[in-house]
Amino acid sequence: YEITATVKDKGNHEAADTKQFIIDETKPAIADIVISGEQNEGSDWYCGDINISGNVQDHGSGLKTVTVTINDEKVETEAASGNVKEIKIDLSAEEVSSIASKDGKYEIKIVAEDLAGNKNTLSESFYADSVKPSITISGVDQGACINQKPEITITSNDKYADQGTISVIVLQDGVEINTMNKNGSQASLTDFESDGEYEIRATSTDAAGNTSDEETISFIYDTASPSVDDIKISGMKREGSDWFYDTVTFEMKGSDILSGLKTVTISINEEEIINEEPEGGQEAVVSEVFD
Repeated sequence: YEITATVKDKGNHEAADTKQFIIDETKPAIADIVISGEQNEGSDWYCGDINISGNVQDHGSGLKTVTVTINDEKVETEAASGNVKEIKIDLSAEEVSSIASKDGKYEIKIVAEDLAGNKNTLSESFYADSVKPSITISGVDQGACINQKPEITITSNDKYADQGTISVIVLQDGVEINTMNKNGSQASLTDFESDGEYEIRATSTDAAGNTSDEETISFIYDTASPSVDDIKISGMKREGSDWFYDTVTFEMKGSDILSGLKTVTISINEEEIINEEPEGGQEAVVSEVFD
């Protein structure tokens, strides 16, 4: 606007002065906000670096400042001049991860102010997670030999694990017998119907598509008792008698084809005379000589 003031005296002399001023009641315009970055196939979540672009315009008084925050943390504040301000912010995955978020949601807020004091705010949101989850298997120890049906729990540890998927493969005696994919942060396994050597392999994939390292645990489920056979007693007998009159030798064979033998015990009249721990293996032969 331009205003001119003119005065004239009685002598018909005239003086004038002109001033220009701006009336601006229009907020700056925020437009063309684009969020882009690395995403895993089939996921709306970002899992790597993120790029934010857009522009702010004010064709009245002109721009004063443009402030960008993510989850209320200030990312950029710039004094602006002129009528157009281009926004271009590049954030690394580490920078995004360092910004506090409760559920993986990030809100970008752009606040533009012009020289007349008019403000405009625009918000856009996105979900991001660049950290792969970890996974634990509990309920049985690695390498354990058990005789009761196990109850195994697989737990995914991630900020947003309840939005992810746990994948499990079960092998018995080296053969795959079961697979499972379960949404959420926990999965259970109780379906162990027969004896064998079991291996559990588990991974977790979070909502952003980040996949954990594979966790593996092996154990033996053995409900069958070991066998004792081929007990032999030998020694000196007189003809026609079942009685031994001199040195007697005892020999026995024990076996367990799955978990292997732990101890071998021989007792005579309930008195324990041998209690040995075989040196590994599934079979053991024990002999003892008595005078």
